[in-house]
Amino acid sequence: MRHRNVAVIGGTPPTPQQLYIDLALNYGKRLGELNSLLKTHGLSEPQYNVLRILRGAEPQGLSCLGIAERMLSRLPDITRLLDRLEKPGWIERRRSAEDRRKVEVSLLPDGRDLLARLDQPVLRLHTRQFANLDPEELTELHRLLSKSYSNSTT
Repeated sequence: MRHRNVAVIGGTPPTPQQLYIDLALNYGKRLGELNSLLKTHGLSEPQYNVLRILRGAEPQGLSCLGIAERMLSRLPDITRLLDRLEKPGWIERRRSAEDRRKVEVSLLPDGRDLLARLDQPVLRLHTRQFANLDPEELTELHRLLSKSYSNSTT
């Protein structure tokens, strides 16, 4: 396991490259932990993300484009991802009545139940991942990450 002390207290401020690496290492570690949890339920992180997006869009559902725009990371093939969610009966796709070219996607009861079973384990995981930060540090981290994101060029 690669270990790196990402905290610099006092001394020289980190360079933008060091901050980027620190963020990437943190993201990779936390994503790996989430993927391990989701794998026990037959899901990948992008699939879980789609299910959560659809739960938030209930009851009307979303178009494929609407889902793609809300994804945490951009995927080249949303259709295959939806295929893998439709097969076990977690989502449903149907043609729009107004525009037959448009596909609308909605969460099915089994998908809703799967998310409900995952809510507490995911919350416990995220709580554990940030347990070493006190409430003020969590607030400051959120503020700084939001500020950094708002300066994004894409």
